[in-house]
Amino acid sequence: MGAPGQDPTLGDARLQAYTCSIVRAGLSFLLSGGLDQAAVVVVPHGCDSLQGLGSLLTDFHVPPKPVLPLYLPRGEGASACDFLVEELGMMRRSLARWSGSDPSDDVLSIAIEREERADHELGRLHAERAWLELSDREFYRLVRSREYLPAERFTALATACSRQARHQARRRARAPVRCSAEPMGLLDVVTDAGGMVVGTT
Repeated sequence: MGAPGQDPTLGDARLQAYTCSIVRAGLSFLLSGGLDQAAVVVVPHGCDSLQGLGSLLTDFHVPPKPVLPLYLPRGEGASACDFLVEELGMMRRSLARWSGSDPSDDVLSIAIEREERADHELGRLHAERAWLELSDREFYRLVRSREYLPAERFTALATACSRQARHQARRRARAPVRCSAEPMGLLDVVTDAGGMVVGTT
Protein backbone atom coordinates (compact mmCIF):
# COMPACT_ATOMS: atom_id res chain seq x y z
CA MET A 1 0.00 0.00 0.00
CA GLY A 2 2.13 2.84 -1.23
CA ALA A 3 5.68 2.56 -2.48
CA PRO A 4 8.59 2.72 0.02
CA GLY A 5 9.80 6.30 0.42
CA GLN A 6 6.47 7.74 -0.73
CA ASP A 7 5.99 11.40 0.22
CA PRO A 8 2.78 11.33 2.33
CA THR A 9 2.00 15.05 1.87
CA LEU A 10 -0.97 14.57 -0.47
CA GLY A 11 -2.52 12.00 1.83
CA ASP A 12 -1.79 14.04 4.96
CA ALA A 13 -3.81 16.94 3.54
CA ARG A 14 -6.93 14.73 3.36
CA LEU A 15 -6.63 12.50 6.43
CA GLN A 16 -6.47 12.99 10.19
CA ALA A 17 -2.96 13.12 11.65
CA TYR A 18 -3.54 9.92 13.66
CA THR A 19 -4.40 7.87 10.56
CA CYS A 20 -2.12 4.90 9.89
CA SER A 21 1.03 5.90 7.99
CA ILE A 22 0.48 3.04 5.52
CA VAL A 23 -2.91 4.48 4.57
CA ARG A 24 -1.56 8.04 4.32
CA ALA A 25 1.26 6.86 2.05
CA GLY A 26 -1.15 4.74 0.03
CA LEU A 27 -3.52 7.65 -0.59
CA SER A 28 -0.58 9.85 -1.57
CA PHE A 29 0.60 7.14 -3.96
CA LEU A 30 -2.85 7.03 -5.59
CA LEU A 31 -3.21 10.83 -5.80
CA SER A 32 0.27 11.26 -7.27
CA GLY A 33 -0.57 8.93 -10.16
CA GLY A 34 1.04 5.76 -8.86
CA LEU A 35 -2.08 3.72 -9.65
CA ASP A 36 -2.92 5.34 -12.99
CA GLN A 37 -2.31 2.04 -14.81
CA ALA A 38 -4.67 0.13 -12.51
CA ALA A 39 -8.18 -0.47 -13.82
CA VAL A 40 -9.75 -0.92 -10.37
CA VAL A 41 -8.81 0.07 -6.81
CA VAL A 42 -9.65 -2.56 -4.17
CA VAL A 43 -9.67 -1.38 -0.55
CA PRO A 44 -9.86 -4.24 1.98
CA HIS A 45 -11.39 -3.43 5.36
CA GLY A 46 -8.37 -4.70 7.26
CA CYS A 47 -8.46 -1.95 9.89
CA ASP A 48 -10.37 1.21 10.79
CA SER A 49 -7.93 3.37 8.82
CA LEU A 50 -8.47 1.31 5.68
CA GLN A 51 -12.23 1.47 6.18
CA GLY A 52 -11.91 5.25 6.39
CA LEU A 53 -9.88 5.27 3.19
CA GLY A 54 -12.55 3.23 1.43
CA SER A 55 -15.24 5.69 2.54
CA LEU A 56 -13.12 8.65 1.46
CA LEU A 57 -12.54 7.22 -2.01
CA THR A 58 -16.14 6.13 -2.59
CA ASP A 59 -17.96 9.12 -1.08
CA PHE A 60 -15.75 12.21 -1.06
CA HIS A 61 -12.74 11.95 -3.36
CA VAL A 62 -13.81 9.59 -6.10
CA PRO A 63 -10.92 8.70 -8.44
CA PRO A 64 -11.65 8.24 -12.18
CA LYS A 65 -11.86 4.45 -11.78
CA PRO A 66 -13.97 1.99 -9.79
CA VAL A 67 -13.23 1.67 -6.07
CA LEU A 68 -14.35 -1.65 -4.61
CA PRO A 69 -14.35 -2.11 -0.81
CA LEU A 70 -13.83 -5.63 0.54
CA TYR A 71 -15.16 -6.30 4.03
CA LEU A 72 -13.44 -9.04 6.00
CA PRO A 73 -15.02 -11.03 8.85
CA ARG A 74 -14.04 -9.96 12.36
CA GLY A 75 -14.60 -13.37 13.94
CA GLU A 76 -14.06 -17.05 13.20
CA GLY A 77 -16.20 -20.10 12.59
CA ALA A 78 -18.84 -21.05 10.06
CA SER A 79 -20.66 -17.71 10.04
CA ALA A 80 -17.42 -15.81 9.38
CA CYS A 81 -16.59 -18.21 6.54
CA ASP A 82 -20.06 -17.75 5.04
CA PHE A 83 -19.68 -13.97 5.28
CA LEU A 84 -16.32 -14.06 3.50
CA VAL A 85 -17.64 -16.33 0.74
CA GLU A 86 -20.49 -13.89 0.13
CA GLU A 87 -18.12 -10.89 0.09
CA LEU A 88 -15.77 -12.59 -2.37
CA GLY A 89 -18.76 -13.51 -4.54
CA MET A 90 -19.87 -9.88 -4.65
CA MET A 91 -16.29 -8.84 -5.44
CA ARG A 92 -16.15 -11.34 -8.29
CA ARG A 93 -19.43 -10.06 -9.74
CA SER A 94 -18.28 -6.44 -9.43
CA LEU A 95 -14.97 -7.16 -11.16
CA ALA A 96 -16.76 -9.06 -13.92
CA ARG A 97 -19.11 -6.13 -14.45
CA TRP A 98 -16.30 -3.57 -14.64
CA SER A 99 -13.87 -5.67 -16.69
CA GLY A 100 -16.33 -7.49 -18.96
CA SER A 101 -14.57 -10.77 -18.11
CA ASP A 102 -15.69 -13.52 -15.73
CA PRO A 103 -13.02 -16.26 -15.44
CA SER A 104 -14.17 -19.82 -14.88
CA ASP A 105 -13.69 -21.57 -11.55
CA ASP A 106 -10.84 -23.60 -13.06
CA VAL A 107 -9.01 -20.45 -14.17
CA LEU A 108 -9.53 -18.88 -10.74
CA SER A 109 -8.21 -22.03 -9.03
CA ILE A 110 -5.02 -21.89 -11.08
CA ALA A 111 -4.55 -18.21 -10.18
CA ILE A 112 -5.18 -18.91 -6.48
CA GLU A 113 -2.63 -21.73 -6.47
CA ARG A 114 -0.09 -19.41 -8.11
CA GLU A 115 -0.65 -16.80 -5.37
CA GLU A 116 -0.46 -19.44 -2.62
CA ARG A 117 2.93 -20.61 -3.93
CA ALA A 118 4.18 -17.02 -3.80
CA ASP A 119 2.90 -16.62 -0.23
CA HIS A 120 4.60 -19.89 0.74
CA GLU A 121 7.91 -18.59 -0.58
CA LEU A 122 7.38 -15.31 1.26
CA GLY A 123 6.96 -17.25 4.50
CA ARG A 124 10.08 -19.26 3.74
CA LEU A 125 12.09 -16.05 3.30
CA HIS A 126 11.12 -14.93 6.79
CA ALA A 127 11.87 -18.36 8.26
CA GLU A 128 15.35 -18.42 6.65
CA ARG A 129 16.09 -14.75 7.34
CA ALA A 130 19.17 -15.43 9.48
CA TRP A 131 20.82 -17.51 6.76
CA LEU A 132 20.28 -15.07 3.89
CA GLU A 133 23.25 -13.01 2.75
CA LEU A 134 21.10 -9.91 2.35
CA SER A 135 21.24 -6.57 4.12
CA ASP A 136 18.06 -5.44 5.83
CA ARG A 137 17.33 -3.02 2.99
CA GLU A 138 17.82 -5.76 0.37
CA PHE A 139 15.68 -8.21 2.33
CA TYR A 140 12.73 -5.86 2.78
CA ARG A 141 12.96 -4.64 -0.79
CA LEU A 142 12.56 -8.28 -1.86
CA VAL A 143 9.76 -8.94 0.65
CA ARG A 144 7.80 -5.85 -0.40
CA SER A 145 8.12 -6.79 -4.07
CA ARG A 146 5.45 -9.41 -3.28
CA GLU A 147 3.02 -6.46 -3.28
CA TYR A 148 3.53 -5.57 -6.94
CA LEU A 149 5.43 -8.24 -8.86
CA PRO A 150 3.46 -10.96 -10.66
CA ALA A 151 3.24 -13.97 -8.36
CA GLU A 152 5.34 -16.22 -10.60
CA ARG A 153 8.12 -13.59 -10.85
CA PHE A 154 8.24 -13.14 -7.09
CA THR A 155 8.23 -16.92 -6.56
CA ALA A 156 11.27 -17.30 -8.84
CA LEU A 157 13.22 -14.58 -6.99
CA ALA A 158 12.30 -15.87 -3.52
CA THR A 159 13.10 -19.48 -4.45
CA ALA A 160 16.53 -18.45 -5.70
CA CYS A 161 17.24 -16.68 -2.39
CA SER A 162 16.03 -19.66 -0.36
CA ARG A 163 18.23 -21.97 -2.40
CA GLN A 164 21.18 -19.72 -1.58
CA ALA A 165 20.28 -19.77 2.13
CA ARG A 166 20.31 -23.58 2.21
CA HIS A 167 23.94 -23.48 1.05
CA GLN A 168 25.01 -21.25 3.96
CA ALA A 169 27.04 -23.18 6.54
CA ARG A 170 25.88 -21.24 9.57
CA ARG A 171 23.31 -18.85 10.88
CA ARG A 172 24.42 -15.23 11.08
CA ALA A 173 24.61 -14.08 14.70
CA ARG A 174 23.02 -10.63 14.67
CA ALA A 175 20.92 -8.90 17.32
CA PRO A 176 17.20 -9.02 16.38
CA VAL A 177 15.53 -5.60 16.10
CA ARG A 178 11.96 -4.51 15.40
CA CYS A 179 11.59 -1.04 13.93
CA SER A 180 9.90 1.06 11.27
CA ALA A 181 10.77 0.35 7.64
CA GLU A 182 10.44 4.05 6.84
CA PRO A 183 12.66 5.83 6.16
CA MET A 184 14.52 2.94 4.56
CA GLY A 185 17.83 4.48 5.63
CA LEU A 186 16.96 3.27 9.13
CA LEU A 187 17.42 -0.30 7.89
CA ASP A 188 20.98 0.56 6.83
CA VAL A 189 21.71 1.95 10.29
CA VAL A 190 20.58 -1.30 11.91
CA THR A 191 22.63 -3.40 9.48
CA ASP A 192 25.76 -1.28 10.01
CA ALA A 193 25.34 -1.59 13.78
CA GLY A 194 25.33 -5.38 13.59
CA GLY A 195 21.61 -5.85 14.06
CA MET A 196 19.01 -7.59 11.93
CA VAL A 197 15.50 -6.26 11.44
CA VAL A 198 13.15 -9.18 12.11
CA GLY A 199 9.90 -7.19 12.02
CA THR A 200 8.67 -3.81 10.86
CA THR A 201 5.95 -1.50 12.07
